[in-house]
Amino acid sequence: MSWTPISKAYVFSTLAGEPKPLGVVALQDGVFSFGYAKSWLADPDAYSLDPLNIPLTEARHQSNRLFGALADSLPDNWGQRVILATHRQTPANAIEWLLTSRGRGVGALTYSASRSHILPNNQPPKLCDLDRLLGAMDDIQASRQIDDPELIHLIEYGSSFGGARPKTIIQDSGREWLAKLPRKDDTFDQIGAEAASLAMARDLGLNVPDFRIHVSGDQPILLVARFDRDSGYPTAHYLSGESALNIRKIRETDFAKDYSYAGLAAIIRKLSDDARPDLKELYTRMVFNVAIGNTDDHLKNHGFVFSSSSGWRLAPVFDLLPHPEQLSDHAIGIGLQGRLSSIENALSRPGVFGLSDIEARSVVRQVLEVAAEARSYFIKYGVPEADCRTLANICSRFTVEGQEPGPSPC
Repeated sequence: MSWTPISKAYVFSTLAGEPKPLGVVALQDGVFSFGYAKSWLADPDAYSLDPLNIPLTEARHQSNRLFGALADSLPDNWGQRVILATHRQTPANAIEWLLTSRGRGVGALTYSASRSHILPNNQPPKLCDLDRLLGAMDDIQASRQIDDPELIHLIEYGSSFGGARPKTIIQDSGREWLAKLPRKDDTFDQIGAEAASLAMARDLGLNVPDFRIHVSGDQPILLVARFDRDSGYPTAHYLSGESALNIRKIRETDFAKDYSYAGLAAIIRKLSDDARPDLKELYTRMVFNVAIGNTDDHLKNHGFVFSSSSGWRLAPVFDLLPHPEQLSDHAIGIGLQGRLSSIENALSRPGVFGLSDIEARSVVRQVLEVAAEARSYFIKYGVPEADCRTLANICSRFTVEGQEPGPSPC
């Protein structure tokens, strides 16, 4: 008996608590369509999934790929591996992948094959469940099938988060945390390095979620508080930078134009309900990423959140750590010299971020002063000596004037 793939899903918003029908997404002959529900358009609390690309109107939107604001709910590399290890049948298309996500991803959207109700989610695992989860994650990394129903319920909760690194969601002290694990092929202590980088960013005054390192057995795990949840309930709709910019084909010249931090700044000017502090925050993040060698700063590692109280704002910063194997070019454009990782390039367009040359240089000075102390941060978060030496040298390779000194003593 053949199986006909599901080609329609009903989209619900859980931002106000009880799920409200928001719209319908469908796939027919390779074309996606989306329309807002009439009840949603009449709701005084209604918000747009993406004001720039899917405005809140009666129009039926069409695209040859899944709309970015919905695609942000999809599992990425790791999440797909979790789904494949815990489900007997592989989703046949993007609509079926949306339905597997069940609203467990970032933000306040959930999906159903029914127009009237959604399937309830399991409660996320607790901190005490981590030991069992670690064993399951080893199985997933080894591409082994998981058959234990209870274990499947525990591990699938975190399946809808992006990235290639093993991760899950756990609940502790009334909050949900993203639990990030080391990989067996890591070439340095990425857990300690990310915690140290988040600490540096926090000391710079950047908007950093709460975080801590938890040790299970002898394995360190980075716990990062979800910025879209409070006591287990959604508090914000999420839109990634990639979805907001919606650039389909990328040419090298785009890195000096829209496919860049400048492009994100343009989105802030159009979207943010308080653009000036968001623009300075974004600029400081860019300079910080240059300083610590975080070149994996692609557009999915930036985002925007919407809440009824704050409107649209730049989302808190996440996924920060040095990348020793690639220090020359960033994933998106820095300045007039495209992706080139240099202080000079970071200083080339301060006006785009609403800053004067003097203000931009002040930001650079503050960032480099913190980055110069990186060794103490890495030590605090347990990074081994050899890794500490390498990472600290990366973080201190620029002076305030933007020159590259020799290796710093460790």
